[in-house]
Amino acid sequence: MTTKNDKNTRTTGRPTLNEVARLAGVSPITASRALRGISTVATELVEKVQQAAAELNYVVNPAARALASAQSHSVVVLVRRCPTCCLSKPSKRFTRCYDPRALKC
Repeated sequence: MTTKNDKNTRTTGRPTLNEVARLAGVSPITASRALRGISTVATELVEKVQQAAAELNYVVNPAARALASAQSHSVVVLVRRCPTCCLSKPSKRFTRCYDPRALKC
């Protein structure tokens, strides 16, 4: 039986990567690699993990992935508060000129 403090469960009731790994019969790191499409994971293991994830209705948590990898792949744009301005033009310009490759260190 699991408890709220069990790191393998979420208090929201959503399945965790550890639960997917357990159902697939693999380690959590193998499950993670399989779901991320890392080519070093055997095809049969990828299929097992994907089947387990589908069975549990597992959904990747982008916030958790960002914390674990220390990369969020997010961009924050600060805009002055202006009750009369429309943000569609600036956001369109930003989208056109934004190059994610320029952010790599």
